Amino acid sequence: MPTMQVVLGMADLILVGKVTFNQSRLIDLLNTSIQSCLTLQEPTIKPLRNNPVVFPGVTSAVAARREIFLAIPFESKESLELRTEHRFFSYQPKVTLRVLLSVPPYRVAGRLNLPVGTTVEDILVGAGDDFLAVTDVESLYLAESAISVPPVVIVNRAKIAFVCTVSS
Repeated sequence: MPTMQVVLGMADLILVGKVTFNQSRLIDLLNTSIQSCLTLQEPTIKPLRNNPVVFPGVTSAVAARREIFLAIPFESKESLELRTEHRFFSYQPKVTLRVLLSVPPYRVAGRLNLPVGTTVEDILVGAGDDFLAVTDVESLYLAESAISVPPVVIVNRAKIAFVCTVSS
């Protein structure tokens, strides 16, 4: 099975590793009700604070889905093109909002696609997917430090503290 490099932002550390997937998007893997954990192979563990702890010899890490604050997929160009092609066949109308999300200790600015008729309030308190994709990411902050900006950041809805809509 193919693997995908991912970054998982947790409360006090960042996990970087490979996850095995079955031609699904990472957000689909996180939103499936069957999947309560995500297993990373060859993980690197990076504490958020100035904690000098090193974790040598770790071969795998299992993250509880409910404790993942955000996830960042890094796909190969071929995989991304194939998924984009498949997406054209399952298109549903959406409204795109420019947003700033606070998922302490992270902040993400980008675009949030909502089904037509859905509001930001609906996302925070209503039923729906546990994880939301923020696309066209403009900035990603960890505490007060800007970090490398990926094109997509997947956010755990339950960990969102607030959402600000921003004029285009």
